[in-house]
Amino acid sequence: MNFYIKRLIIWFGEADKPRILTFKKDKVNVITGNSSTGKSNIIGIIDYCLLSAKSNIVEPIVNEFTSWYGLEFSINGKVFSIARKRPELETASSDVLFLEKGFEDESMPSSTNMQIEAARKYMNSLLGYSNDLRFYQFRANMVFNIITEDIITSPHFYLNFPFVERDNYNNIDWHSILEMAITPNITELLRINKEITLLVEKNRKVDSNNKKYAKTVEIINRCVELLSQHKLVPEALKLQSLSMQLSYIREYINEIKSTINSMDNDIRTKLNSLRTSLFKKSLQYSEVKNAIEQYKQYRIRLEEYNDSLRPLELLRKKAEDNSKSIWTNYIIESLNISFQKIKGQLSTYVINDNKESVILKQLKKECEDLTQQILSLEKIDKKKTLDAESFRAVGIVEEILKENDKRLEKDCNLTFISNESDIKQIEGLNEKKEEFERSNYDKWNKLNECFQSYFNQCNSIDQYDGAKTKLDKDLITLKLRGKGEGYEYSVVGSQSNYMFMHLFFFLGLHQYIIDNISDSKVFQYLFIDQPSIPYYVGTNDLKSTDRGKLEDAFNLINIFMKHIIEDLKGHFQIILIEHAPQDYWKDKLDYFTTCEIFQDGKALIPQDIINKYKETHD
Repeated sequence: MNFYIKRLIIWFGEADKPRILTFKKDKVNVITGNSSTGKSNIIGIIDYCLLSAKSNIVEPIVNEFTSWYGLEFSINGKVFSIARKRPELETASSDVLFLEKGFEDESMPSSTNMQIEAARKYMNSLLGYSNDLRFYQFRANMVFNIITEDIITSPHFYLNFPFVERDNYNNIDWHSILEMAITPNITELLRINKEITLLVEKNRKVDSNNKKYAKTVEIINRCVELLSQHKLVPEALKLQSLSMQLSYIREYINEIKSTINSMDNDIRTKLNSLRTSLFKKSLQYSEVKNAIEQYKQYRIRLEEYNDSLRPLELLRKKAEDNSKSIWTNYIIESLNISFQKIKGQLSTYVINDNKESVILKQLKKECEDLTQQILSLEKIDKKKTLDAESFRAVGIVEEILKENDKRLEKDCNLTFISNESDIKQIEGLNEKKEEFERSNYDKWNKLNECFQSYFNQCNSIDQYDGAKTKLDKDLITLKLRGKGEGYEYSVVGSQSNYMFMHLFFFLGLHQYIIDNISDSKVFQYLFIDQPSIPYYVGTNDLKSTDRGKLEDAFNLINIFMKHIIEDLKGHFQIILIEHAPQDYWKDKLDYFTTCEIFQDGKALIPQDIINKYKETHD
């Protein structure tokens, strides 16, 4: 992203002349001078104008006497400008003046035109950031554009995440930010991964559906096959949908069960009735037959009695002819009475053999008819068990349906879903993914080569000749490996060495981006705050060895600028804050230019402004 800063403007009051710092593109713009002159606040002001949510500007002097801050900058050849009111009580202003042009005059802004969130979205759209990747916005990418004084010699931190996004620091995946800077196709890779994930999940559901469908088909086919073997269902049933087959089978089984139950009840009722009737008729037949037999025996005994009493007539005649006693007469009369009764009974109860035969025959015939009816019904009931295999099949099917009732109820409406096209799509996406990953692996190697190129051109890293640079992607720091491939230095010594390691990292990073990523969203701009920190410790005097190291650092920066602009035909801007005097670079380093010298009373906030507003405050 061809970005550079044209001007930084600080407004104090409407009648006051604003403080304007002008910067050149494709140059190392050096602001040097004494300490406590406001130099390090320049990055805070730039950051604030580039829509930070929090202020990194010092309150005394700088923010205390300021009314507005403004930044004029260029994006791919087009000029924009942003102005914001100063933070009040360390609370950043939520109002922004965002213009698609430079500040036409030096007059202080009087109004704003959008809120900060709207300004951020607008800036993101200008720079081509996608709203789909909320964590990857221009503010997060600014971490690659600053080396602040508090990290330039740190062994543990290279990117100042809290400075750039203090509010969202813990919500941003900074490893992804680095990956997107080095391998911008990671967005495409993320899209591919997301698409693969969605397709895999879709296929998982399809596979689950098809497994359930296959199981349902297996169950219903088994039921249909069992019933079809006994010709209990039509063959055409197999051509129907699963739900229709299931509905037909259930209705058929319910009908069979109902018919069987109905038949059983009717037959049992009739059999019970016939058996009761047979029992009664058989009992009647037996009783009649026994009665006739007993009566015949009775008559035989009467005949015998009758025959035995016949001599009584003779006795009576003889008794009449002879005198007789009272007791003799009584006995004879008693016997005569009995004899007369027997004769009367013999004449009254006469058995008709023909009638007897008819009654018994009729009863016997009725018993035989009832027995025949019972046997016929028993044959019908028994006939049902003759086709036992069919009824066994119906029972098995009924059991299968009971065991799988919930599954069938839920899955009978499923259909087979073909996922062949999705599988081919996943295979194609995986091939693309592998291609991207191979390409990205090569890019990380190229990035390490860029770090190494600056290490090789440095003469001030003592005792590490022949070492290899290596990016630690987990810690986002630069490491050195010894000549042995597996040996890695956990520390590299002095603050001076770490200052150089930071230069290797940032210069190598930007060289790689410019050389390999034509549409990178990383600004081609770098703010470096005081590379001389390791050497200036409470004094402006430098040892000759320290001077040589600082000159080596400036020379590396100049080599970088020369390579970018002359060899790669690119663009880049550096704003460098320094303590060192300009004789370190003036007339020595082609791409260095002195923008401001803060000394002899000159500072970021002019002394006349300080005096004026101090009097007002007092």
